Amino acid sequence: MSKHKRQHFIPSSYLEAWCDPNTPASQTPYVWRFSKDGSQVSKKSPQKIFYETDMYTIFTPEGDRDLHLEYNLSRVEGEFAKVRTRKLGRKQKITPQEHLVLCMFVAAMFSRTKAFAKHQSSQWQKALDMAEKMQAILDKATPEERKRMSTVLSSPHSKEENSMSMDEVREIVEKPLQSMLSANVVQTTPLLYERPYLILEAPNNNSFITSDDPCVWFDPANYQNPRPFGAGGLVSPTLEITLPLSPKQMLFFGGTLIASGIHVPIENEMVDNLNRRTRLFSDEFFISNKSKANPSWL
Repeated sequence: MSKHKRQHFIPSSYLEAWCDPNTPASQTPYVWRFSKDGSQVSKKSPQKIFYETDMYTIFTPEGDRDLHLEYNLSRVEGEFAKVRTRKLGRKQKITPQEHLVLCMFVAAMFSRTKAFAKHQSSQWQKALDMAEKMQAILDKATPEERKRMSTVLSSPHSKEENSMSMDEVREIVEKPLQSMLSANVVQTTPLLYERPYLILEAPNNNSFITSDDPCVWFDPANYQNPRPFGAGGLVSPTLEITLPLSPKQMLFFGGTLIASGIHVPIENEMVDNLNRRTRLFSDEFFISNKSKANPSWL
């Protein structure tokens, strides 16, 4: 039997922090999985949710399974788990290397999910559809018409080495994570590293939730008219990036923060507002360590 066919897009090691603390000793630890609208809830082992078969596997032309993406993600998950347990959970200052691990984990969590794959596939499908329509027109054109269209469509600034073939675009549509995940992590990690961040601490009587798409990029500038240049991207000063780290902690990146790397206790209202955001940006499910959802999240 092939190894590593079940590949989690939300790591089970990450989800284990949300296991119900009241799980009976005779049972396997479980989290509470809610449908996005909160209408359905069930208890699930972190190992048995949020995975796909060969989600990150690259198949060679010979049919072999290349697992380097899965292995690299596993290494990042392991290093993150150490930082969360040994430093963040104890409210200790992290080293530059641990900060880099944290940023790499965040970049991976944003780029590895089923929701991200669906979005990227949909966006690149539009480009593929347009390219196929153009190709169909070229196939029916006369040599003179092709020459005229080639002159109109060519750009003096374009470089052939930067262009993509239709087969390459089709590969992204069919396997967006295998095609884009590594590059996204490499490009995003150093930008996150330069961005100020806080560790938000929930009160004792409240908890953060997480989801099947937990790394949220939220920028109020996206809703302005006119929309500012760069809104929603890492160049935007108003972009907020959140990732729940555990029921008690949430990582918060903000371009306008005046401090970085510190632990900040927050009130219940802010926890509930952030949980509402996590739930709103989920794909299909959100996760809690409690069996009942707070109505303020919905």
